[in-house]
Amino acid sequence: NPLYIAGEGRGAGVNPLSRSYTLPAPKAGVSPMFFVELSHAALSISGSFTLEWKVNGFSAATATITAPYYFRPRLSVPTTFLSNPLTVQVSASGGGYRGEFLHYVTVTYPREAVLGTGDTVLLGGVVNTTGAPLALVLAGVPIGGGDSLLVYDLRHRLRWKAVSSGGLWYVPIPAIRDTFPLLLVRGASVQTPVVEPAILENYSGAAGADILLVTHRSLAASAQAYKQYRETHPTNPHSVLIAYTDAIYDEFGWGRVNHPLAIRNLVRWALDRWPIKPKYLLLWGDGVGLFRVAYNGALPAYHKVPVFGVPASDWGYVSDFYGDGRLIPEIPVGRVTAQTDAQGLAYIDKLRTYEAMQNPSWLKWALHLGGGSDAIEQALIGAQLVACQQIFEGNPYQGQVIYYQKRSGGMQAPPGSPSIKERVDSGVVVIQTFGHTGAEIFDVSFYEPVDYDNWGKYPLVIVNGCYQGNFDEVGSLSQIHSERFLLAPGRGCLWYLSLSGSGFIGPLGNQTRKMYEVWFRDSVGRPVGDGLVEVFRRLFPTGVSPFEYYHMAGQPLLGDPCVALAGPRYPDLAIGPGDVEVQPAEPTAEQGSFRLRVRYRNLGLAVADSFWVQVTHRIVGTGQQFSYLYRRAPFVRVDSFEVVLPAPPGEWAGPNEITVFVDAYNEVIDELREDNNQTRIEFFVRSARPLPLYPWPFAVINKDSIALIAATYNQSLVAPQGYYFEIDTSYRFDSPFLRRSGLVQGTTTFGQWTLPFRLQDSVVYYWRVRLEGSGPQEWATQSFQYIAGPREGWGQSARPQFLENELRGLTYSAPAFTWNFTAVRVRLEARDTYTPVGSRRFLMRDGVLLSEEASHTLPAGWWDGARQPGVFIAPFDPTTFEPLERDPVFGGWRFFCSSFCYQRWEPAYYQVTMSAEAMAESLLAVVGRAPVGAPVVLLFTAGHSAQNWPARMAQVLSQIGATATALSLTPRQKAVLIGRKGAVPGTAVEVFCADTLSCAAQQDFSVSLPLGWMLSPRIARPVAWEDAFFAYTALSSGDTLTLSIYGLRADGGVDTLYRQVPQQGVYDLRPYNTTAYTDLRLEGRFQDRMGWTAPQLRYWYVLFRPFPDIA
Repeated sequence: NPLYIAGEGRGAGVNPLSRSYTLPAPKAGVSPMFFVELSHAALSISGSFTLEWKVNGFSAATATITAPYYFRPRLSVPTTFLSNPLTVQVSASGGGYRGEFLHYVTVTYPREAVLGTGDTVLLGGVVNTTGAPLALVLAGVPIGGGDSLLVYDLRHRLRWKAVSSGGLWYVPIPAIRDTFPLLLVRGASVQTPVVEPAILENYSGAAGADILLVTHRSLAASAQAYKQYRETHPTNPHSVLIAYTDAIYDEFGWGRVNHPLAIRNLVRWALDRWPIKPKYLLLWGDGVGLFRVAYNGALPAYHKVPVFGVPASDWGYVSDFYGDGRLIPEIPVGRVTAQTDAQGLAYIDKLRTYEAMQNPSWLKWALHLGGGSDAIEQALIGAQLVACQQIFEGNPYQGQVIYYQKRSGGMQAPPGSPSIKERVDSGVVVIQTFGHTGAEIFDVSFYEPVDYDNWGKYPLVIVNGCYQGNFDEVGSLSQIHSERFLLAPGRGCLWYLSLSGSGFIGPLGNQTRKMYEVWFRDSVGRPVGDGLVEVFRRLFPTGVSPFEYYHMAGQPLLGDPCVALAGPRYPDLAIGPGDVEVQPAEPTAEQGSFRLRVRYRNLGLAVADSFWVQVTHRIVGTGQQFSYLYRRAPFVRVDSFEVVLPAPPGEWAGPNEITVFVDAYNEVIDELREDNNQTRIEFFVRSARPLPLYPWPFAVINKDSIALIAATYNQSLVAPQGYYFEIDTSYRFDSPFLRRSGLVQGTTTFGQWTLPFRLQDSVVYYWRVRLEGSGPQEWATQSFQYIAGPREGWGQSARPQFLENELRGLTYSAPAFTWNFTAVRVRLEARDTYTPVGSRRFLMRDGVLLSEEASHTLPAGWWDGARQPGVFIAPFDPTTFEPLERDPVFGGWRFFCSSFCYQRWEPAYYQVTMSAEAMAESLLAVVGRAPVGAPVVLLFTAGHSAQNWPARMAQVLSQIGATATALSLTPRQKAVLIGRKGAVPGTAVEVFCADTLSCAAQQDFSVSLPLGWMLSPRIARPVAWEDAFFAYTALSSGDTLTLSIYGLRADGGVDTLYRQVPQQGVYDLRPYNTTAYTDLRLEGRFQDRMGWTAPQLRYWYVLFRPFPDIA
């Protein structure tokens, strides 16, 4: 009985069940009958039974009833059967599981009291019928010398001391015609009252706290440590009020010491009267069942906080306060069964570790261990565990269960499963065992906490069996398996939940399934204690079934009820270096492509929509990088893909990098972490071409006599190596000046050719080198310029040198060597994704997000952003493709709705009210302001009222080349349209979707813009930066060319040192040291506002102090 209160008696499940009692001094023949009252209940839950109650063989009563049943009969028995021992027997015959509980027996019988031999008190009475003063004379009173006889009349509030004379005792009776009930007491038996000072903490007048912590004063240090920890916790703080048991007994025990009702009275008072109502009850200390201790027997030293219920339950502390059957707990209750401060502090250390975790991957794992004594039980248990597994592995948790089931051959799991110990050691969020158990016995392979090495990985343990939760035992094993697992320092578990009595498969499986529904499906992140209270509500929505209630309330929660399972609260896409693989591991520069394998995981809740994965390939030596986008579908736990990436143009031998960015556009709503969404790996590309070393690429040197130096990409082995060098003033190596070295012997790490001539001032030279045995296609080519004087650095001044630069919006090629503006492709895209808690809406241009966060809907209760159904509109400049409308709330598009719209516009919220006609006019006005040919994006959200829109809405659609189909949308549909102002109706892109699906449209536009950019190769790290300057030639009066200088940091970041500066002047780089900025890159911005002719760059230079030759 989970609601058992100490003193109510107890029973045993036996049929027939009999108990024998010895009655003090029964006296037969005084009256015809005596009476026996008993409390009797069934262990059976079904079946029809004939019940019989016997007293000393006398059949006192019978009844036919259907189980379950409960009786408290008062039996009349002839006094001829009044004798010692008195045997009371209950029996039940019929079908079903027969077992009876006899809780207590009360016997009312004639008793012969013998004052002095066995009794200290004698009840009697005198009737004064005359009203005259009388004397009651007692003979044969066995009171020896020195003792006295005291007489009490409680009716008239009289007390006498009887007078002894000649062996007789005289008691005066007042001269009152009345009845005098008397209580005769031996004087020697009267105790002297002892008054002890009460320990009053005035808990009744307390302000209250979130957590009511009840403990023994011997555990004060660890209780105070918990209070300090919980009240200062950064993410789960709660105020704590510590109440000590001795003070609770004095203030709320009402005369009872060491009794659970005192604590229950305090809890009831706190919930009724405290200004701050407790949200949780935490019992800090071990306890024994008081029924296990003899009456007035000594309690063991480890008994700290009383236990409610038989067997242990503790749920009675927080429910049924007024006996009105309200058995759903008012608040959660948990117990930390510490016997010493050291055990309490060890548990706090585990809490500290657990609550500081950052969603490790093991929180998506569970371990199920199924038992059973035969194939039928194993099948029944298996069905219950599989039902829990489906919830755990389903949406939204998408975890993974390792399931071991006991079979005839032992514990078995699917092939490839880790061992039970391996899985526990690696970490699981929950362990559920289901099978026969005792306090120290398991039907499955589940052992002591010291047998596992799950350091810092603490699960919730659910043991579905019998007696594992019975922590209130008395004996040598004062802490059973559940307590040892809970309190094990650094390992074990954080919660332990198990039935403390005997259990049955059906109700245990049903309630555990509902626990999984709460913790892993409906209320992920709910504290464990609150989750259990919710399970009570779901099990008993309309009333309590005693049998099911016994199973649920018979599971005391060992552990802190205010802490949630540390599973994920949101999706959490993750990728690490080990998830990206290049094949082959070291490609060669001569390959046209290479394979890339990418794997990524979801450590959090389910992902509801598809997302982008961006792969960026970067050549370290040149700084070039190339990005690729892949749309990936929602997945469960782990997904992967394999792609073939092309070899980049130009030289890519040497160190390379691959960066993979999962959810590159942040489409996964409210992701748990963003810092684990991308990873970077390095790989080396080998080449048959040599590596030119000196002069460095595009070098500006001040020595007219030098040696050309090269090496190979194979730096790990020093071996002989032949080189061929050539140098010319023509980039085609076809001028009369061409010089050849012939075969030069060197090593794999070094080869050089000293030039047989002096360099000419300001001339640009082109040189190349190849390895002995390689073909003419394996030349490695570079250029440099000799300028007499004290300065050195980097520069491009000869037209062929610019061929290696990156261009955007420009063309540049031989033999013309002129820059021209190019037609560019611009992609516009709009997307409306769906999640159960809101939609995310995106407006993008070439993958760049133009919309603001407020474009999304958010969970109910957040008046934030585009909450109401309506229309987004975005017109673009047909030349620059910049948004023509800029909204401070929604970014690159405007939002209109035909009712009222809440919009976030800091620092306040503004309400916009608009009729359907006004919305149509607003949309027409936006289109009207755009020039002819302007691209226009329209997004119709779900929930709109298209059927109520005015006819003017048709003009909005026709003006951008769309059909009138959108006017027939239902509220459960949405649409994305992309067209041009002035286009023929039917030419726009139109996509229509159901409201629970993602809806996306994109369209490519081509335009020639009088704007372009050129980006230089990386300018490698010198000793010190000095100056930068450039010059260009304008072909028309509208030509401009500006220079930006970017500093590349060692951590991979980029800073703008100078932004779009003109050609006049020299730009000082001395403030920027090479420790902060290892490399530089130059960017030229070419623009013409008149004749659409591109300006022509003459040269650009960065001067610096290089490292010493061949350093």
